[in-house]
Amino acid sequence: MHFRSPSYSLAYTNTNPLTRNANWKVMLSKTGYLSESGRCLIMVAEIEGELLTMVLLDSQGLRTPIGDVGRINRWLKNQPPGEVPANAAAYAQSRLGAMR
Repeated sequence: MHFRSPSYSLAYTNTNPLTRNANWKVMLSKTGYLSESGRCLIMVAEIEGELLTMVLLDSQGLRTPIGDVGRINRWLKNQPPGEVPANAAAYAQSRLGAMR
C-alpha cells in the first residue's frame, strides 16, 4: 500500500506458508486451537487437479499441521490411486486393536 500524506509504503505478507507458496493452490486455510481438539488446521486446496478438504486435529506442535499437510500433499502426488502405504495400514490396525 502506498500513502500520500505522509508519503510511505506499507507491505503486507501472509504468514501462512501454505498460501504464500506458489506450488500450492490453496482456496481456504485456517489454523486454530481448541482445548477439545488441540492445534488444528482446515484447508481446501487443489492437488493433482482434485479439490480436497483436509482437517487436521490435535497436532503436537505449533507448526506441525503445516508439515503434516506437506507430507499429505507429497503422498497424494506420489501414491498410486487406492494404494495405502504399509506403515499407514499398520498404524490403522494398531489403533483399531487399541480401541477394542
